[in-house]
Amino acid sequence: MVWSREAIALDQSAFFNYQGNTTATFAGEFLGTLAAMALPVGLWVALGRSVALVSAAALGALVILLSPFWTRVLERVFHWQRHAMATGFRGE
Repeated sequence: MVWSREAIALDQSAFFNYQGNTTATFAGEFLGTLAAMALPVGLWVALGRSVALVSAAALGALVILLSPFWTRVLERVFHWQRHAMATGFRGE
C-alpha cells in the first residue's frame, strides 16, 4: 500500500480493507515471514543454541544501530514521492 497511487474507499469495509492487496502481495509477505523465521531456526539447528542466541543478539543490535539510517532513507523516499501519493489517495 505504501507505493499505491489509487484512492482507497474508507467506507467500504468496517473491519478490514483489502483494497490494493493481491495474491502476490500476500504470497510475498508469507515468503518474507518464512525467511525471517528460517534464519534463527537454521542457526539453532546448524550451530547450536549458544551460537544461535549470540548471532540473533548481534543481528538485533545491528538492526537497532542502523534504524536511524533507514529512518532517514525512508523519510527521503516518502518526501520525494509525497505529491504523487497524495494525488493518488485523493483519486485525482
